[in-house]
Amino acid sequence: MPSPSWPADPLAGLETLRARYQKGLLAWLKAPDAGAGLVTMCEALAECASLDPRPHWPAALALLVSLQRGELPPRVEYRRLAGRIDLALRRASRLEADSDPALLQELQAPLAQLAPQAQPPMAALLPRSPLASTLAATAAILPLMAHDKETRFKPAQQAAWQQAVAQLQQAWEQRQDSWQALRHAIFKLLESALVLGHPAPLRLAEALACATDQIDSRPPGPRLLATLTTTLELLQETGFLEHEALEERVAQLVPRLEAGDTPCSRTLETLFVQEALEVLEQLQLDLEIVPPDQERLALGARQLQELAGHAERPEGQRWASRLENAFRQLPPGQLDHGPARHQVLACLAGLDAWLHADASAATALAAERIDTALAALSLARPQ
Repeated sequence: MPSPSWPADPLAGLETLRARYQKGLLAWLKAPDAGAGLVTMCEALAECASLDPRPHWPAALALLVSLQRGELPPRVEYRRLAGRIDLALRRASRLEADSDPALLQELQAPLAQLAPQAQPPMAALLPRSPLASTLAATAAILPLMAHDKETRFKPAQQAAWQQAVAQLQQAWEQRQDSWQALRHAIFKLLESALVLGHPAPLRLAEALACATDQIDSRPPGPRLLATLTTTLELLQETGFLEHEALEERVAQLVPRLEAGDTPCSRTLETLFVQEALEVLEQLQLDLEIVPPDQERLALGARQLQELAGHAERPEGQRWASRLENAFRQLPPGQLDHGPARHQVLACLAGLDAWLHADASAATALAAERIDTALAALSLARPQ
């Protein structure tokens, strides 16, 4: 039964829970290793499951609880899933149809990899009957008749691969000093892949070598850097070589590595513009609340920053970050009236024009408006 503090309207309740979830998500993204914000996220999803019958919420809650307990590491793919949960909350609060059918399966997949809970002893499960002793003896013999699953690779082959992966990770962590060590480590991985004699690891190592072919003279851009980070995290997973979906995983990574720093497709760009315009519209609506909720506005700016990051629009990330800082640092009441409110509205109008701009001149003009408004907001903040 909902608590008396919940809104009578379930949609309003979901919107409130989404704001709480976003607050926890923001804290977790800032300190994923510390687990900050996970408790807030779990509490919001637990209440959400009571308001909305969709199966996403229990699965998402189970995943976040496992992360909170340390049963799963805070990997990049889990943080991305947390962002997709936020988008699912937004759709649910607006009564929109689910447009992410793979979300539930991807939420359940990490949980299936966890060790199963200890089972009660066989004697406790057997019925009390004259055949109980016979059945118990049969059950004791069955494990002896089972055969271990045959592995793909011999221990010596796996050891060489793991050593090359460890060297690659060390070179990746020290890449700021020199990219040459990373290139050398990738070639070592290629050599160990040849020893394995399996097409999937060899194809992945070759794609890594091609992706970093000119890394000495031209460091990777944000798109390739994100792909390399994801690939290296996956390589470090225990049992990567023996994973039943090894070929499928490699098939997903190789095209992204081969694409390198190719700009986002027109479709992804269109999706970014649509999502960003929705965030801007919500920010303008939030400014009309009396008094404006500065924490809510800051979370909206953070969402805009994340969208720009996914779309590889660094200028949009920079503007959204400055806008978030302004929302957090402006004195209370400044957004109710006065110059600060007008500068925020001018900044939002400039961002809207920037998203709609289809020519370099229009883009430059919109960028100038945004920079001017943000500079004025910086002067309005306490020094």
